[in-house]
Amino acid sequence: MEENDFKINGVPITSLKAKQIETEIRKRGGKIPTNSVKDTCVTQLREILKEEQKQTSSTKKRTSNGELPNINKKVVLGDPKALQLEKKILNGFNFYPIVERLKFDELGFRLVKEYTRFIVIKILTQDIESVKTLPPPLIGRIWISHILDTNRYEELCNLIELKIHHNPDGFEEVPQQVKRERYVKTLELYEQYFTKSSMDTDIWENEYLLYDEEENDDDDDEELQEQQQGDEEEQQLQLQKEKDKEKEKEKEKVIDKEKEKEKENEKEKEKENEKEKETNINDKKQKDNEKEIEKEKETSNKTNSINDIENNTYNDDNNSNTNNIDINNNGKQISKEEPTTPQKITNPPKVKNSPITNSPTTIQTNLNGESTSTTASVASDNSPNRQPTPNTPNTPSSSSKHQKPLQTPNTPSSSIGGSSQLQQTPPSSSSKLVRGGEHKISIGFVSLKTQKKEITTFHGVGLTKSLFKVIKAYSKLKSVEISSVKFLFNGKPIMNETPTDLRMKDGDTITVVQGPPTPSSSSSSTTTSII
Repeated sequence: MEENDFKINGVPITSLKAKQIETEIRKRGGKIPTNSVKDTCVTQLREILKEEQKQTSSTKKRTSNGELPNINKKVVLGDPKALQLEKKILNGFNFYPIVERLKFDELGFRLVKEYTRFIVIKILTQDIESVKTLPPPLIGRIWISHILDTNRYEELCNLIELKIHHNPDGFEEVPQQVKRERYVKTLELYEQYFTKSSMDTDIWENEYLLYDEEENDDDDDEELQEQQQGDEEEQQLQLQKEKDKEKEKEKEKVIDKEKEKEKENEKEKEKENEKEKETNINDKKQKDNEKEIEKEKETSNKTNSINDIENNTYNDDNNSNTNNIDINNNGKQISKEEPTTPQKITNPPKVKNSPITNSPTTIQTNLNGESTSTTASVASDNSPNRQPTPNTPNTPSSSSKHQKPLQTPNTPSSSIGGSSQLQQTPPSSSSKLVRGGEHKISIGFVSLKTQKKEITTFHGVGLTKSLFKVIKAYSKLKSVEISSVKFLFNGKPIMNETPTDLRMKDGDTITVVQGPPTPSSSSSSTTTSII
């Protein structure tokens, strides 16, 4: 085969069948000798096509009178409505998959353009049932393939807003003469809407259906059937691919749902683990609180037992003193023996982390047989002991808050309860707590509880130093967290202020709120407040 051999409908003439070659020769006015061979027919057809090519090239160079065509002549573009429809279809629809499926890549855009113009002709003539017009063979093959692709053909019909029907089986029953008339009518409409000069003669054949082609009908039918079968197989493959893709998407969705469930289960497990940790922490805190309560109970019981012993000693001393007193007829008390030295009872307060200050108390008996108590206050700054000051039982002194109420068997109060209660308050500024220097003071931390008061004193606190370190030391000593309690001075919370900022004096106290849980009351009826 020659390199630039002639092609008909995009197919080289050497690849055509013998009957097709004979048909092409007859279309061009040639005669076929009897008993001719295919090679002879190919050579004959090649010569005919060469002559046509020469004639076409000469007409393109010069006009009929031998002059060059006038370039300034008005160019006829065709019907504006037809051109507008053509542009709409070409811009709005993709014909490439159809052309590729039919393997018409060589004609490419030319074939798509002519097929579009054929559709425009049917729209303008309203040839919905396909009884007025007829396409050439190549366009007919594209049309049939397009109709078999239902979705894409429906897309085109929606674009042009017209449903065009075509029945290839019914078309075969139409006589050849009628077909020729329809084809000629289609060519005339083409020239009317798009001009004859723009017609692609390789696609629009003038001699189509001009000769009897009964001999070629069988071959055409076979090709058409093969084409239809191929199109159907491709459509089935496409449908199968789409189904497979949908199945894969469904599987992916199921996998995604399972992953989401796994993530939710992991989150729930994490929440359960956190709850267990919180429960364990709470249990530990509760056990620690119970241990602290037990320790406080033991301390309270020990304090109560010490107070009971001191009270019993005090009562015994009072009984021995009353035996030495006699009353005369005038109601005056006369001592039978020499007066004994008053008994001193020392009751050291039980304070956590605070210095012990003794308050010696002297018991005296007046003329009426009533006992009086005198408390000697000892200065916290290690000053010399002061002389005791007697106090009458009916007149409270300024230091009565620090006194221990003492009872004798002869007093009425002794019959009410067999135990005495110590009443103490946090040290005031008048108590003069120990200073660590000229610019330092002593501060007490008071924790209020039910029937109980605890005080922890820190000495040598700088006036211009932040109270945070003192608060931190107190929290560390008490094994508590700073965030779990509040520290108040005069009812206001403190944290980083200095004593100077708060105008504190030596011996002032800080109130601790939300301390450890209050222990239950002990079995003993005696309660003791501890500073």
